[in-house]
Amino acid sequence: MDFISRYRRLALKNHPSRRPEAGDVFLELAEAYDVLSDLRKKATYDKFGEEGLKAGVPQLSGEDGAWISPYIFHGNPHQTFRLFFGGGQPLRRWETHREIAPISSC
Repeated sequence: MDFISRYRRLALKNHPSRRPEAGDVFLELAEAYDVLSDLRKKATYDKFGEEGLKAGVPQLSGEDGAWISPYIFHGNPHQTFRLFFGGGQPLRRWETHREIAPISSC
């Protein structure tokens, strides 16, 4: 399962409107998606870890295309959620689809 499918599943499951106690998890999911969905941020994270991503990579490291300035998450997991799902009411659509039972043949 790729990170996009995982984000979709976990963001719907841990959305604060469904699980108010999961606010921190929802925030961490949004930040992880923000990093993993950007090839440059992901490459920096893969090479230098979270510390390198958030502290910034020294220019003298010689890495072409590395993330030079420190990464700072915008801090709004709902913005990431809306951008991912395209606005609207994804929780309502998701719940509606889950409640539809298959029609059995008579």
